[in-house]
Amino acid sequence: MSDASHRNQSRPPVGRERTPETVRVPARVDLWLVALALAAAVGLMALVVPVAGADAVPWPLRAAVVAMAAGTVALLASVTVPVRYAFDRHGIRIRSGWLRFYLAYDDLVRADNVVGGLQGPSWSLVRVRLALRGGVRVEIAPRDREAFLDALHERVGRGRRGPDGWTADDA
Repeated sequence: MSDASHRNQSRPPVGRERTPETVRVPARVDLWLVALALAAAVGLMALVVPVAGADAVPWPLRAAVVAMAAGTVALLASVTVPVRYAFDRHGIRIRSGWLRFYLAYDDLVRADNVVGGLQGPSWSLVRVRLALRGGVRVEIAPRDREAFLDALHERVGRGRRGPDGWTADDA
C-alpha cells in the first residue's frame, strides 16, 4: 500500500463518494460476545459503586473515579457501535462507531476465513481477514462470509477464489 493510500485509509479518495452502487454487507453479531462486553461494563461500574459511596473517600476523588469508569464504558461503546460494512465501486467501507476506514480494492492482496482474534471492528469471532499491500491486516465479520468473499472476488475483478478465501493474482 502506498504512503498516500495509507494516509487516506480512513476515507475514500476524492471522487469516491457513496453512490447507488454502494452495497451494504450485514455484520455478524455473536450475542454472547455482546453479553460479555456488557457484563464487563457492569462489573467495572460495580467496582466503582463502593468507592463512590464511601464516606472516607473525598468527594473529588469519588467523582473522578465515577467519571473515569463511565468515560471508559462510553469510549468503548463509541468506537464499537454500530459496526457496518459496505462495498462501493472502488473499495470496502468499514464503520465501527465513529471510526471509519476505507480499503481500496487495489490495495487488497488476500482475504481468508478465520476464527478468533481481535484485529478489527466486529462483534463476532467468526471473521474474514483482509490483507493489504504493506502488511496491514483488518478483520471484519460479515454475516455470510462465503457470500462476502464471492462478492469481493466479483468486485475486485482479479485474483482467485479458493475454498478458504480469495487471493490476488500478484500476491
